[in-house]
Amino acid sequence: MDRVLLNAAPPTRHEDHQVKQARIREFLEDAGYDAVLLTTRAGFAWFTSGGENGLGGGESTCAAIFATREKAVAVIHEPHVRRIAEEQLSGLGLAIEPVPWPQALHDVCHQLAKGLKTASDGHWPGMEHQGPKLARLRVDLTRLERVRYREVGRAVSHAVEATCRSVVAGVGEAEVAGELSHRLLKHELEPLELYVAADQRVEKYGRPVFTNAPIRKRVWICAVARRYGLCAGTARTVCLGEIDRTFIKDFKLVSMVAGACIYYSRSGRTSAEIMRKITRCYEQMARVEEFLRSDPGFVTGYQACEVPLTPDSRFELGEPQALLWRPVVGCAASCDTVVVDSLGFETVTGLQKWPQLQVEVGGHQIERPDLLIRD
Repeated sequence: MDRVLLNAAPPTRHEDHQVKQARIREFLEDAGYDAVLLTTRAGFAWFTSGGENGLGGGESTCAAIFATREKAVAVIHEPHVRRIAEEQLSGLGLAIEPVPWPQALHDVCHQLAKGLKTASDGHWPGMEHQGPKLARLRVDLTRLERVRYREVGRAVSHAVEATCRSVVAGVGEAEVAGELSHRLLKHELEPLELYVAADQRVEKYGRPVFTNAPIRKRVWICAVARRYGLCAGTARTVCLGEIDRTFIKDFKLVSMVAGACIYYSRSGRTSAEIMRKITRCYEQMARVEEFLRSDPGFVTGYQACEVPLTPDSRFELGEPQALLWRPVVGCAASCDTVVVDSLGFETVTGLQKWPQLQVEVGGHQIERPDLLIRD
């Protein structure tokens, strides 16, 4: 996708929704199905160009999409019909099928699917589960999604950086996580994953969730959040006072690995090819065991992890697609979200008001977040 187009007026939701309808029709034709049922939050948000069928948290839903080649219907529980129709589906032109209480949502969906070979992104009796294949329809970003990713990435970065600047020694991880969650929610970002790791906890656990442990010398703060259904994540590290040499070494190494992850993310490359590049980076540092501690990244989108990136996967990056990279080296970790296309990559969770560090990969300079050092 030409990045110049991203500076032009973005498509409307209705235009973006028509792209999704065309992808569904193509899927039905290629896979030999008569209909598709989208019940997950990811599937619903993708098809409706950012609509929400959740109930304020978790994966519980109150609406689904039933689509054939000719039409699409939003099946909605009666208590939520007006809200969903007015706030989530306005302007899309979808037909509405109310489900009276206490009738179950799946009863009406099965009536609509009667006599039709139907694929579903969930596990529904009488329908074929095709979650992974339907997820592949979501990973190639539309022009509107590309524009939105810039917005979501900036917002997540802002929330993480603002939270980092307010950290003081002695405060607990959970309190910091609460402040971060508040900042995200205030800007209509739904927190999906929050990591607040004080001092040695990254080294011990890789990606530790927050506890009540007090922050003494340093803290790694990471968030993965969602808006418009799209997921983005980033992390920053704060040091309070003197920094030990081991940590500085590990931080520089993980910054190099993160730079390599980003640089080698190219459209047309397979997961296996990218992982070989990243493994070689660990080998050159004589830290290959770190590669086995945790997965360094994956394709993201309407789910935090849409497609895992593994050393033996033949998955080939398309364009444009979003990837979330979060490698770990020793007591340091990194995290950012990039969008790749034929022109290269764009870090959508780039620095807002933060010290920067330049790392060299393949003869190119890659910008990474440096440490924020506070007394």
